Amino acid sequence: MVSAPGTYTGGLFWIRYGVGAVAGPPLYGFLADRIGPRPTVRLVVLIQAAALLGVYATSNRPALVALTIVIGTFAPGIVPLALARVRESIPHNVHRQNIVWSRAAILSAAAMAAAGYAFSALLNISGGNHRLLFLTAALLLLVVLLIDLGYRRRLHSGIK
Repeated sequence: MVSAPGTYTGGLFWIRYGVGAVAGPPLYGFLADRIGPRPTVRLVVLIQAAALLGVYATSNRPALVALTIVIGTFAPGIVPLALARVRESIPHNVHRQNIVWSRAAILSAAAMAAAGYAFSALLNISGGNHRLLFLTAALLLLVVLLIDLGYRRRLHSGIK
């Protein structure tokens, strides 16, 4: 039995996503070792937002393949990068690092569950407009990046 062209194409994209998933952790680790966890997180979030905007904006198949690989790096790659960020933020206190990491993992899981429901609702409300999901995800990542940059600015300016 031959699968439908949509299923076949979808499978090929999942393979490309998997290639990105394999590449993400070592690539992000390499970057974090070179430029530090904080700048790497910011760079990765910016690149992911750009990739999601690219999926929103194009129907070009080779571009979508490349963007799928980039997007695939994120989910598994951000985990060790977040851990490195926790270790950088709380040096020399493994007990406190473990507490923060545990809370971050719980919050991340809850956020993913909520996002799954929210994105499903958005897909339903939009009549199946999957591009809107990519645009929304990109904008949310940019908001997170702006919040991080604003928070850092507040810390350095002494504003509470």
